Amino acid sequence: MKKKKMRNRSICSWGGNKVKRKIKINNSIAWPGFLILALLLITFLFTGCGLFTETTYVLDISINDPKGGAVHKNIEKDEYPEGTIVILTAVSNPGWEFKEWQGDDEGSEHVLEVKMDQDKAITAFFAEEEYVLT
Repeated sequence: MKKKKMRNRSICSWGGNKVKRKIKINNSIAWPGFLILALLLITFLFTGCGLFTETTYVLDISINDPKGGAVHKNIEKDEYPEGTIVILTAVSNPGWEFKEWQGDDEGSEHVLEVKMDQDKAITAFFAEEEYVLT
């Protein structure tokens, strides 16, 4: 018994009593074309129309005088997803003291919680400690 190779596939037929016609599609052309179209559609849905994209924001931290201390972040990233809470901690060097945070979020405590809902720039201000001589 011989196996038959099917290269063409009937998808539709019409006709009357006397004439019957069939439309045939060559599988080698139809399936790759369909797959390319499906991949393009999936790519568009996931990237092009924003359905599955995530909004991210940049947090720019600076220090007024680098000799004064450092700033540590609980999450080290270049960009943060919307709604992320980033905790900044100001650490003074010996002979310096932390004064305040300035910029898009402000405060005078060493620890500052920043909610990422836009791009933000925050500066930590340190000052040299002053000693009173008696």
